[in-house]
Amino acid sequence: MEANIRLELSNKGQIWRGFGVSGAWWAQSIGECDEPTRKKILSLLFDREAGMGIQIYRYNIGAGEPHSIKDPWRSTETFEISKGVYDWTRDSAAMKVLKESVDLGVEKVIAFANSPTGRMTVSGGVDGHRKGQSNFNMAFLDDFCDYLLDVSDFLVSQGIPITEISPINEPQWDWNPSKGQEGCHYSPEEATAVVKRLLERIEDRGQDYRVDAVDSGDWRRSRKYMDELFSNPWIAERLESFHIHSYWSDALDKKRIKGYFDLKYPGVAIEMSEWTQMNTGRETTMESALNMARVIFEDITIGHVTSWQYWIGVSKYDFTDGLMYVDFDSENDKSPEITLTKRIFAMGNYSKFIRSGQEKISVSGEYAYLKPVAFYDLEFDEIVVVIINDSPFDFHTQVYVCDETGYFIDEVHLTDAANNLRQLELIEWSGQEKQTNVTIPHQSVITLLLKKTFKGDVNQ
Repeated sequence: MEANIRLELSNKGQIWRGFGVSGAWWAQSIGECDEPTRKKILSLLFDREAGMGIQIYRYNIGAGEPHSIKDPWRSTETFEISKGVYDWTRDSAAMKVLKESVDLGVEKVIAFANSPTGRMTVSGGVDGHRKGQSNFNMAFLDDFCDYLLDVSDFLVSQGIPITEISPINEPQWDWNPSKGQEGCHYSPEEATAVVKRLLERIEDRGQDYRVDAVDSGDWRRSRKYMDELFSNPWIAERLESFHIHSYWSDALDKKRIKGYFDLKYPGVAIEMSEWTQMNTGRETTMESALNMARVIFEDITIGHVTSWQYWIGVSKYDFTDGLMYVDFDSENDKSPEITLTKRIFAMGNYSKFIRSGQEKISVSGEYAYLKPVAFYDLEFDEIVVVIINDSPFDFHTQVYVCDETGYFIDEVHLTDAANNLRQLELIEWSGQEKQTNVTIPHQSVITLLLKKTFKGDVNQ
């Protein structure tokens, strides 16, 4: 089948802030693995040359005990001993992963909390209220904000590039101990009070952390939290974006919320801070990779998000969640078997090439089932195009830049059933110099790099 894609370089949109992944809950376990295993996993995720080049790492500021969480992967350590007193030797395994991830190329670390520490909760536990009600004791508002800032300051002192703090995670859910993880319900008013006080404490302390709020659990159930936050002019002046998760949200949900948000709060960005495919059973195939890629495509083109962050990078579960899976032979096993999914490579089609600071450009043309996004890199004068072809047909596609000359496809990187982010040789995709045509295989995610200097140009 035939298609054409026109890149409108003069029509630029959102500036991209990066692709990310959360270190909850795997970092504390992988940090205890032997060095070859740990380095293999982290390199695959964060090294741009050897892996996927993911730029954003979400570090979980753990709430510790007490709790009734049975799965040790889902329980965390906290640095806090008592108010203002900390043991910075705690969470050492996860800290090792965090530091090594930064060494591999992570540029931005977001510190996020699923719950305040036990002493600050209504129930006394960090796994929610038994009735799923609000569990933050508002009398500890200053304590909670100072705790988040103290931990963030410590991480910065260790060379960790903490740029943002997310104090609240999925506030609308009825977090209770039966969920088996840390969590805390907040009303819109309570969430807004936390965000406001954290912003105030950052200014009081002369710091420049961004506050990410409120990591809403899905697009559909976000309006109350959006309205409560941004109807406060003081908060609206200081929040650069609204953070949202893409669980249980389809294209129409995103279109409606984005339209509402633009109408009510123009100029404020939306960032997608967590998603994974919520299906039982391990899935490593191209089908799940295409499903993830479709969510990325919708979030960028319909939700117009300015960052996109995956949930857990590594999973041990019988669930469609991690970008890779690990299997331990025993509790003392330090070198688990690693199974890669097609998701990690499809993620790399985006994260390895679409980098922070690039600008989204408009795409038009006649491309039927294809789902393209394109970004312009001013520093290198390059255009990155990522195309999903989730149809059963191959598409012979012409790609060109409107009203510009000199841009040609220079590199092609393919993920499909037979290829894992493989860079195709020139002869495989180009029969001519200064190529502007490429075949997009069926059931694939493909990345094209367009440059003005073409590797196949014998006259350069």
